[in-house]
Amino acid sequence: SMLVPMLGGCGWYITFVWMAVYMESILNPPVPGAFWVNLAALTFGHQIPSLLTGWWSDSVGRTKLMLAGTILTAITGPFFVWIISYGNTVGALLAQTALGIVLSFYTGPLFAYIPESFPPHIRLTSFSLGYNIGICFSAGFSPTIATALAQNYGDAAPGFMYSFFAVATLIGMFLATKIRYDDGGIDDTTVDNTAIDLESEPNVQEEGRTSPLLV
Repeated sequence: SMLVPMLGGCGWYITFVWMAVYMESILNPPVPGAFWVNLAALTFGHQIPSLLTGWWSDSVGRTKLMLAGTILTAITGPFFVWIISYGNTVGALLAQTALGIVLSFYTGPLFAYIPESFPPHIRLTSFSLGYNIGICFSAGFSPTIATALAQNYGDAAPGFMYSFFAVATLIGMFLATKIRYDDGGIDDTTVDNTAIDLESEPNVQEEGRTSPLLV
């Protein structure tokens, strides 16, 4: 579980936190209106699409969307950063937005995928440890590494960080998808149609009485 969120850590922080500084202060010439570009790309290229891909994963499964997003990010990440490095506002907006959309296929299902990789009795502990340790390394050091790459190997060099952390995530997903659990688990898209009949249930809230089911 420490490997699975690494693309999310690197991808999100590089794309929408570090990228604004990169476009404004590191690139020469800088991208005009860099912070507005970043805001628009974050809103329409990632936050809204992530809601949709997360919802979509309930129907088609987490793994399919996350694999698609991870592989596409690994391939297109360097290309989109290369476009941004030209310093053109329109080009940067389109490239950053497209990169966010591709990344959203991975980030949307991520926070359901990781907990479902563990049995219920250790689920939250495993999620919190695995996710935060992975994010600590991938997100915590990514801005520094990206800046060093840009300064020493060219403005487009940070794009290859997407490919590196995508490979780490693919390894983590390969290991995680070997485990499934009866309470849902990874990619169990079956729906439990068992419903509680509140009218016949004796412990239903009625006439001021509080049901344990509703607490």
